[in-house]
Amino acid sequence: MFIRFFLVASIIFSISIVGCGGDSNTEQLDLKLFPISNSGANQIVTELNTVILHGSGTDNDGSIINYQWVQISGPEISFSNSNSANTSFIAPEVSQTEVVKLKLIVTDNDNQKGEDNISISVLNNLPPIADAGPNQHKVNNDVITLDASASQDIGDTLTYSWKQTDRSGIIANLDVQTSATPKFTAPILLTKQTITFEVTVTDTANTTDTAEVNITISPNFSKIYTPSNNSKIIYVSSLSGNDATALPVNSSDIISPTHPNITIYPYKTLAVAKAQLRDDLGDWILLKRGEEWTNESFGILNTSGLNKDFPTIFSFYGTSGARPLIKTGEQSAFHANNQETSHIAILGLNLYSHTRDPNSPSYIVGADGNTGISFVGGGSNILIEDTVVRYFKNGITVISFDNKQYHEFSLINSIIADNYAISDLGHSSGLYIEGVNGIKVKNNFFDHNGWNETIKNASATKFNHNIYLKANNNGNRINIADNIISRGSSHGIHGRAGGVFTNNFLIENSIGLQLGYKTTPIKNGTRAYAYNNVIYSGKLMDPKEKNTNTSKAVWGIYTENNALDSGGTVELVDNIVTSAKDFNASNVDINDVIGVSSNRNVTYNWNFMGDNLDDSWPNPDVTISQYMNNIGYPASMDEFIKNLKTRKLSFSDQNFTTLNINNYFRNGFNK
Repeated sequence: MFIRFFLVASIIFSISIVGCGGDSNTEQLDLKLFPISNSGANQIVTELNTVILHGSGTDNDGSIINYQWVQISGPEISFSNSNSANTSFIAPEVSQTEVVKLKLIVTDNDNQKGEDNISISVLNNLPPIADAGPNQHKVNNDVITLDASASQDIGDTLTYSWKQTDRSGIIANLDVQTSATPKFTAPILLTKQTITFEVTVTDTANTTDTAEVNITISPNFSKIYTPSNNSKIIYVSSLSGNDATALPVNSSDIISPTHPNITIYPYKTLAVAKAQLRDDLGDWILLKRGEEWTNESFGILNTSGLNKDFPTIFSFYGTSGARPLIKTGEQSAFHANNQETSHIAILGLNLYSHTRDPNSPSYIVGADGNTGISFVGGGSNILIEDTVVRYFKNGITVISFDNKQYHEFSLINSIIADNYAISDLGHSSGLYIEGVNGIKVKNNFFDHNGWNETIKNASATKFNHNIYLKANNNGNRINIADNIISRGSSHGIHGRAGGVFTNNFLIENSIGLQLGYKTTPIKNGTRAYAYNNVIYSGKLMDPKEKNTNTSKAVWGIYTENNALDSGGTVELVDNIVTSAKDFNASNVDINDVIGVSSNRNVTYNWNFMGDNLDDSWPNPDVTISQYMNNIGYPASMDEFIKNLKTRKLSFSDQNFTTLNINNYFRNGFNK
């Protein structure tokens, strides 16, 4: 007898039994398959953490009807539900690594069973290690990211909580205090300050650790200031100040003057606050950001600072808000009148002759006006920085007078705009300097100074300019660099004394840059050097020719014919003069008289339409609108001017620097 097996299906066999005489009998045998259990991958966890188990079962000839988790060995645990495919338990507390072994038993509808084992290694919970990241050095308005992502806890997850722990008075507002990497914007400071943050990291066992990080923030002004030991800080608030109860603060009592860490008692009015200044001690007057003073000014300046390192400062305080706004009416905001005034710094203020602005509800028709900031006399170390001066008769004047002389005047990163004069009431310039030894004008925006075409008798004339430097300044100590100078009445820069003029962008001035003057040649031994400037879109002063005090000059760089007669030198190198807006017989791109050293300059479309075109230039007809479109802004001159005029306190947008603007124009000429 022999037995035959026939595979009928995956689980059914046919069995035939054949006897020796040839008789046979066939039976079918139904073999049931066992279900398959899957308890998941082995895990490594930390004590007291929740362990999640994801089990499953499969049955090829039926269905799973029951799950059962069973502990095989290890420290005792308690399942949240031992009869569910998915369950959890709290890892036991251990003194060393222990292994919990489990199995998952699955049962199918034929009561067949399958099982699978899993091992859970339980680690003794080590405390987390907090790491707040490296110390950082930043400047005003930087976006700062704290970083605790290097904190560790092996096999566990962490939560984070940050807090500021220093006593500086500076409040840093973190965007997400519970993030590993929160951000905040650096405050605007005058002094260098360090603020400290502590991060607490917590693991799932509620074990914690802390770490600290120091963030040192420096002002992005041209200088870092520190009050002297004897300085007093005089706070002024138009909203909360009270002249009767106000008190100056000893500088030694405050960590950061712009963010006082003690209770202060501010003055209300500028005049009373200024009366607290002491001569030669370097006191500070700080005005509250975001506040206004109407029909007020600081008036006559009759005190000096201690020295160049400890000047008298007029500036701001507070955690937020725009520059303090002083609406002066027809007064000067500051006026040093025929005296020695030294070591003065005016930082971050907005000076506005509101009664001379035709768009102001306070406008007075025909108002004569005054100079925004006026220094007449002598002294040294005068600095104006990040300050706005608008709608005065003259923006800023510095005049050595009465056998006195000013030394070291600096105007930096400021906005000088819309200053004008009524024609029969005198002349007007954005910046007028006379008889000064040491002049630095850098990173400023000058716009529409010397005229206002919407006001009767305030139209453009040849006497009014954006920048006017008289011939009696020391030309060897003049540095005019990286300024944007636009839409002046006549000159962008009237550089009679000579000087160094580099990387300025001059747009829509009648005369971009003039060197020397017809009655006063550049002095023997004095150098006038114009390098890497871009002069664009020169305009007529008076296209309608109604004003007899204008000329038809549309000049790019103009060296006076007698500029070298006294032994001075003139060098013109790598300048671009392009695309005059108006054309007439008086257009001159570069007037480089005999003796001028002129190299690698480019002129195009200035003397007449399309002149000097070079077919190799990729974009000689480059415009401001193209530039604006390229940086993602609305493509117009008006938008360009608006962005420059509305620059916020201590803020620099690299899109609106002469480096990027001039390079864009230079690229059009392969420069």
